Amino acid sequence: MKKTLILVLLLLAMAALIIAGCGGGSNDTTPATEPPAATTPAATEPPAPAVSALVGEWDWEGLGVYYTFEADGTGRRGSELLPDLMEYFDWSAENGVLYITVTEGFVEGFTEEWNYTIVGNQLDIDSRQVPGIAWSYTRVS
Repeated sequence: MKKTLILVLLLLAMAALIIAGCGGGSNDTTPATEPPAATTPAATEPPAPAVSALVGEWDWEGLGVYYTFEADGTGRRGSELLPDLMEYFDWSAENGVLYITVTEGFVEGFTEEWNYTIVGNQLDIDSRQVPGIAWSYTRVS
């Protein structure tokens, strides 16, 4: 029961991040700040070479909620318990910033920006777009 509640809360947090990142109905007309074009993969270009330290599978709290980063700049995230909610993405990383562009999932084409650090087998990410959203993952492979 506890694991199910945690998974539901995680999915709600992911949905909140996506909605907040898309503007979530905000009336703010201030232009969004975007990273320099050279650091964000363009839709027509192949993904940039992956940062080798990120390549592999990362699990959240041992609950089967994970990110998988492939060396070719693609990846997936979600839960083994809820395969219909799996998201697929292209990713790149530079100077401690991880860019994830959803290619199949909740909001296709949306690019997330995360600060990331890897210490030993722990990956910490925190949103550059929504303050207070932070996660830690443990390397599985």
